Amino acid sequence: MNNHKKTDESLIKISKKIAYFSEEVILFEGDSNYTRIHLQTGKEKVIAKTLSAVEEEINCRVFTRISKKFLVNRKYIGEVGRGFIKLKDGRIFPISRRKRQTSNLLLSPKYSIRTQMFF
Repeated sequence: MNNHKKTDESLIKISKKIAYFSEEVILFEGDSNYTRIHLQTGKEKVIAKTLSAVEEEINCRVFTRISKKFLVNRKYIGEVGRGFIKLKDGRIFPISRRKRQTSNLLLSPKYSIRTQMFF
């Protein structure tokens, strides 16, 4: 994806056998006791681990929990609005009410802030 050198800091170890660079993971989607990993290549990987367990193991400076179901890589966020985020690929995800107030989304000038809600 990028021409910069990948380092051990950007390596996400999901288990003993599964590891990805943070740039490769767009988001994690929780589904009961499983987590679906959405990769930059368009592929998905399902692991038998809760989203909370995954969140504890990864670098939270790169990923932001936007709801009970989604943990999103900040590098792929294109827009942040009241109640939603829009990824650079156009997919829209709701931000839970609780996370709207306590979210640690980095609202920097690279994000386009919108005020209307799509939901």
